[in-house]
Amino acid sequence: MRGRQLVVLWSAILTWVAFWPEATHAQKPIISPPLTYFATIDTPTVALVHARLIDGTGRPVRSDQTVVVHDGRIVLVGPSNAVTIPPGARVLDLTDKTVLPGLVGMHNHTYFVGRNSSVTEANLTAPLLYLAAGVTTIRTSGAYNAYAELELKRDIDEGRTLGPAMILSGPYIEGTAGVDNYMRRTDDAAAARRLVNYWADEGVQWFKLYSHVSLNVARAVVEAAHQRGREVTAHLCSLTFRDALALGLDGIEHGIVTASDFAKEKKHDECPADQMSSVLAMDIESEASRALRREMVRRGVPVTSTLAVYEMGRFGGDSTESRMLTALTPDAREDLLQFQSHTTSESRAFVASMLKKEMQFERAFVSDGGLLVAGADAVGKGVVFGYADQRNLELLVEAGFSPMEAVKIATLNGARVLGMDKEIGSIEIGKRADLVVVAGDPSTRMADIRKVETVFLRGIGYSAARMMAAAHGQVGAR
Repeated sequence: MRGRQLVVLWSAILTWVAFWPEATHAQKPIISPPLTYFATIDTPTVALVHARLIDGTGRPVRSDQTVVVHDGRIVLVGPSNAVTIPPGARVLDLTDKTVLPGLVGMHNHTYFVGRNSSVTEANLTAPLLYLAAGVTTIRTSGAYNAYAELELKRDIDEGRTLGPAMILSGPYIEGTAGVDNYMRRTDDAAAARRLVNYWADEGVQWFKLYSHVSLNVARAVVEAAHQRGREVTAHLCSLTFRDALALGLDGIEHGIVTASDFAKEKKHDECPADQMSSVLAMDIESEASRALRREMVRRGVPVTSTLAVYEMGRFGGDSTESRMLTALTPDAREDLLQFQSHTTSESRAFVASMLKKEMQFERAFVSDGGLLVAGADAVGKGVVFGYADQRNLELLVEAGFSPMEAVKIATLNGARVLGMDKEIGSIEIGKRADLVVVAGDPSTRMADIRKVETVFLRGIGYSAARMMAAAHGQVGAR
């Protein structure tokens, strides 16, 4: 509770003492403090005119489009010369700018792992930076502190804290061979069922299995979750992909980099020592790989792409963006730079090889008809909330997807997996006005996705610059 009160107090001080004159508009605001400082567009009807439009469906980009928003919904979309702007609307000229749907982050966290594996709840910086980067909906994928996430979601839903819409998962479910104390480590199927039912009662929608979970526990989790109308995803290793498919899992995180199906040393319920080397040695076009993808497609199991975490954080890759460094506290920045300074040329080559293999798999999976979604897995080591989600889009394009395909993966596909594609994920009449305004053209240069100016959440526009400024220098502490 104390952390929640500090966030509210901090925001209120910013709003009422320092910035109130700047946050006032001629029209009556439709939101209340403490969020008014960040809200630059808070009128019931808004017309975004002369915009470049990426609608999230995969269709080609359209130029000189107008999007009209009223009471948090998209009510008109079309060529600017054919759309009649309602009287009293606030008009924003977006010439040479792009509008796209809010990103749907499908592997996102609200905690930060720092020095000596210390963990900090990021209830201030995570929601602000996700939203500043254009991520308007997140599915958490394993909770460090599930109650903290429940309270953060409640604060966001009730307007006390600014952040994306949150779809919550319960605590990680891991086997006793695991080492992380913030996970529920058990080989007891009955205990796993109790956990699922308890957290389902508390309101979480997803559960996540981790690397060393046993087949019996995984089966118990899937059965209990499905009985409660909940879903299960997994970071695999002790279970093969084929194990997961046979159990009826609802998703697989990270992609082929976690597969143990090709390991020669694989034993029942164990994560093999040669797991990663077996992935590197595996031919994406081999019949074994093709057959596995066919089965994944047949069963309709989506894969979450987390390319940014493999590039930058998991094995000692480079953090190439200065803004990721400036977002960190001085201690967290020093830890990151020391971590990177101790990486070897061999480890960097390994990162590059694994990233290339995962990119090849994702292209082949989609070509075979698979459903790919995206998330950042931002928990430290230079992988920063929101910014890593944007980097995912760039890496998807580097993997060979077109910019329109990459945006669809990061928006509408995620909404489909969440069962929310009638509500979010694309710019279409009747959908929620979760929109991102970019000062550039991601359809030709995906790096322009970093140039977010305004993020609309349910029709209210928030300043990306103000949100970033409020969070920078504090990632790792708050």
